[in-house]
Amino acid sequence: MKTFLSPKEILQIEERPTENLEAYNYYLIGNDYYWRSLEKQNFEIAIKMYAKAIDKAFKIDQDLPQAHLALGYYYYWGFLDYKKALEEVKIAENILKNNSECIYTEAVIYRPAGGCS
Repeated sequence: MKTFLSPKEILQIEERPTENLEAYNYYLIGNDYYWRSLEKQNFEIAIKMYAKAIDKAFKIDQDLPQAHLALGYYYYWGFLDYKKALEEVKIAENILKNNSECIYTEAVIYRPAGGCS
């Protein structure tokens, strides 16, 4: 079975995920605190780290789809704001057409939201 990629898909594969190590470091610290335990203080620190990572990413590129996806998670997990979370995920999905993480994230948000639109 052979797979053919469009020129746009090839560029997306070859593109470096980030040039901003500071934003990426905040993201990794956020992940560390998020997965440590179910203690409230760890989640609060994770949310703060994610917010810093998102801010740094948007300073580089306002249209960065991964930052919009992260912001969707931020609104969902941090504040249970389903509407804002979906808006951000849809922005990322419009750029990353048929991206499995975007589709999955939409489903995760829709489930507790009761199919909000």
